[in-house]
Amino acid sequence: FNRLKKGFNYIALGHIHKPGLTPGGVAYCGSPVPLNFGESGERGFIISEVKTDYENQAYLTASGFHPIASRQYQTIEIAITPEDSYPDILAKAIGCDSQANRQQHYYRIRFSGYVNPEIQMDWINDDLEEAFYYIETDTAGLEPDIDLELLIRENKNNPIGQILSELEKITEPEVRKKAIVYCIEAMIGEGVLE
Repeated sequence: FNRLKKGFNYIALGHIHKPGLTPGGVAYCGSPVPLNFGESGERGFIISEVKTDYENQAYLTASGFHPIASRQYQTIEIAITPEDSYPDILAKAIGCDSQANRQQHYYRIRFSGYVNPEIQMDWINDDLEEAFYYIETDTAGLEPDIDLELLIRENKNNPIGQILSELEKITEPEVRKKAIVYCIEAMIGEGVLE
């Protein structure tokens, strides 16, 4: 869209919450305050000036973004390894940003990777609350670090092995994986597996 071809010197639009200027000279003011995690990044406003160039019988337009200090929404991805202890995982989350920023902004931390099956991640959000102004945690990307074939082999002649062997028969890969993970987590939680 080229504003000059349409006969406009300046066009300011709303609704789009991210501020910006298009190559054709159209300005989106954005929202000065972010509303959710979909609105990450710097916030502010656009100041535009339209001046008359009487000599050339034209209008000159200048626009610029002016940031304002406001809380930002940050989504952080943190990779976890089976070697990470629970204190290591907490330290990785706390180390994602400076203390000043953690006390100013909203954070969503997404954990991914393989975690030691003995580590319970159920309370991580609670354990991180004091280190952040606002914190959400997402552990859906974590899987227990378990050698399933070895577990089935070692428990071949008992109910644990029989349950896991039956779950292996589920044809949908994602459903099978989740069913096995939930089963193993439940058995670890109840002390059936160590």
